[in-house]
Amino acid sequence: MGPLSDPSLSLKNFVVVASFPMKINNQMVPTDSENSPPNAMNNGHNKSLLNYTIKVVAFIGVIKAYDYKDYNMHSMVLYTLYSLHLYLILEIILAMVKVLARILLGVELEPHFDEPYLASSLQDFWSRRWNLVVVNTLRLSIYEPTKKFALPIIGRQWASLPAIFLTFLVSGLIHELLFYYLGRVSPTWEITWFFLLHGFCLPLEVFLKKKLAVKFQLPRVVSGPLTLGFIMATALWLFFPQLLRCNGEERAFEEYAEVGMFLKNATRAVMLWFNAKKFY
Repeated sequence: MGPLSDPSLSLKNFVVVASFPMKINNQMVPTDSENSPPNAMNNGHNKSLLNYTIKVVAFIGVIKAYDYKDYNMHSMVLYTLYSLHLYLILEIILAMVKVLARILLGVELEPHFDEPYLASSLQDFWSRRWNLVVVNTLRLSIYEPTKKFALPIIGRQWASLPAIFLTFLVSGLIHELLFYYLGRVSPTWEITWFFLLHGFCLPLEVFLKKKLAVKFQLPRVVSGPLTLGFIMATALWLFFPQLLRCNGEERAFEEYAEVGMFLKNATRAVMLWFNAKKFY
């Protein structure tokens, strides 16, 4: 099913793709997917330097805004900062990985995100815009096998619905494990309920599209804010409180400091190596 089964894949690229959450551009498996949630679709364009510059500036602004959280900052504002922090840091780090892959491996990676704030529906957000490499992994490992199993039972038109729900259930359980590793606190299952809620609402959305799309369709200017509003409301309710419970913010800043120290030491080691080589 690919991408590792491609015989043209070199050994070093095989190791990289097998070990890290990345997909080489020409290795993506094309899909049709009006109905599939997990479908990593590439829009075929690279983001501009201006796009990433704006995101870096926005990320710095979010970090500076944390300095004021002790001044009776409303919890809704704080959670909004957390959501921006999560998206922006992932986008920036993965962009750096993409540049490194181009320099070191000579390959172009598929994008991990496609401007999720422009989503026009839950289906659009989860299948085409958010964390696409993970989405594609879940599509291959959970969604497609489940759909294949359900196909002879409930037919082609509806087989995608239980596959979507099961995919979100697995994603929720994986996130529970990640949060356990992050905070070492017993799970309270709100994260799983967050994904189960979306795993129920997305098939419902697909069902309504099948039934009403010809007669009634919301304009994007309406569906977009409704989609983001629903995602934010459910995340503020079920997702981010768990991130606070395991001290995600403090741990993130500790890791930033560790990464900074590592880069500083690595740079010093490289400079010492060059100086030693020059001397001898």
